[in-house]
Order: sequence, then structure tokens, then C-alpha cells
Amino acid sequence: MAEGKRFKHQANPQQGVQYQQPAQYQQPVQYQQPGGYVPDGYGQGGYNPQPAQFNMEEFEEKPHSAGVIVGLVLGILALLTSIVPIVNNFSFILALIGFVFALVGFIGCARGKKRGKGMGIASLIINILAIVVVLAFQSAWSAAIDEAFDTGTTTEQDVSTDGGAEDGDTAQAEDDNSGDAAQSASEYEVTIDSASMTTDYEGNPALVVNYTWTNNSDEATSFEVALHDQCFQNGVECDFAVVSDVDTMASMNDVQPGATTEVTECFSLEDESEVTIQVTELISFDDTVLAEKTFDPATL
Repeated sequence: MAEGKRFKHQANPQQGVQYQQPAQYQQPVQYQQPGGYVPDGYGQGGYNPQPAQFNMEEFEEKPHSAGVIVGLVLGILALLTSIVPIVNNFSFILALIGFVFALVGFIGCARGKKRGKGMGIASLIINILAIVVVLAFQSAWSAAIDEAFDTGTTTEQDVSTDGGAEDGDTAQAEDDNSGDAAQSASEYEVTIDSASMTTDYEGNPALVVNYTWTNNSDEATSFEVALHDQCFQNGVECDFAVVSDVDTMASMNDVQPGATTEVTECFSLEDESEVTIQVTELISFDDTVLAEKTFDPATL
């Protein structure tokens, strides 16, 4: 039965069914870009990628601005010397030149031609600061010099007026404390009270001098900072001596304005010839002697 069904559907060979060949395969039409455009890298021969092109100038490191560096060096030199009298005149010129270099260099950095913008800002600030410091110190020094000359002129007039009437008394006063007239214009008063002989730690002769001084300034200061005492023997300044049983540390203690205290200093002597003690202000333009006294070591 099954075989009958199978043969039932078979074609009758007598019907003459003709076998037909399948249609021939054709290649698809190749796509072409309009206008004959061929992308880069897709020419004949297959894919041909082109290497990427870079502008190496964009990756090169920009040099530092020479103007900024020169301005910074000049500004530092000007600032370091701006507090030195007379020399700071040249410091002012250096600061001006350095400011010009720094400004030109900073403008170049701001436009992207050079690097070092932060250094340029620092250079400008340092040069401006140097100029300000120079002007401030020159103003202060000028005022101090004017005051010193005015004080010296007034003192000389007072001394000449009093000296014409009391020549003998003036000579005696100069022998004791010749700086009494100068002390009236000074911020400090000092007297040389007494002196005695002793020996230093090496057994050499030494002179012990006692002072009394008053701080008339507006700030607390010490004897060592405010005043400068010297001992001269045979025209040569004597060195300070170290004496074990004499306390000289009081000269380092600060004294409040208006207060008075006593201090002691020791000097090394070469022989027993006369010595002269002088006291001046530590910072003074005319080295006015505030106190002076002569001692004979042979009688002490």
C-alpha cells in the first residue's frame, strides 16, 4: 500500500517533462561614488590607510622668558641693597630697569609666546617692593640728617654763648663730662661716675668704669644698643676686658623710657699712663661726645 502511494506521485515518464537549467548567477553591480570620488586609503589594491599628520610645533616646550629672568635678578639685587645708604641710589636704578624687563617679559608670557608667567608676576612685585623700600629709607635718612645738622647747629650756638661768659667753668666741665651740652639734644643722658683698677682673667691690668645713664627716648633699649663707650690710652683704643668678679651684664638689660640705671664696663690697659673715656650714641651722624673723662691708673 505504501509503495502504491509512493509511485502514485511519481511523474509519468511518458508525459515528457523537460528539465530546465537554473538561471545563471550574475555579479552584483559595483557601487561607485558619484563624480568618481574614491576615499583615501580605498584605491586599487585594497585598503591603504594614511598615517596621521601631527604638528610637532604644538608639542614643543616653550622657552622661559629672558626678560622675566633678568627682571627677577635685578629686582633681588635691588631689594638686598635697598637699605644701604648711598648704595640704594643705584638700587633704585636697578629696580626701575628690572621692572621694565619684568613687564616686557610678562606681556610676552601672557600672549603665549614664552612661559614663566608666575615668575613674571613675582619679578614685578619684587622690583616694586625694592623701589618702595629705597624711597622709604632715603626719606628716613634725609630726615635724620636734617635733624642731626639742626641739633648740631643749635648746640654749637649754645656752647659758644655760654663759653664767652664762663671760660674757666667750661674748661672744668669739659674735663669732668664734656658732653653735657650735647646731652640736652640727645635721647640719652650718661655720666662717667668712677673708675678703679683690677686684673682680667689672664692677670693683665684692667680698668673698671662705672656709668649712670637715663633713657629719654620713646622706646625701651639697653646701654649697649643705645650708646658706645670707648677707652683710649696713648691715643689707641683699648679692648674690652673680661674680669671674673665684675658683672657687666647690666649693660645688656633694656631700660624703659624715662628710667635711670647704672652699668659697668671693663677695659684692658697696656700700662699705667692716663686713659680717656668717651661715650657717644651708637648711631650718630656727627659722633657727638655725650660724656668724657680722664683717669690716671697710677692713682686709682
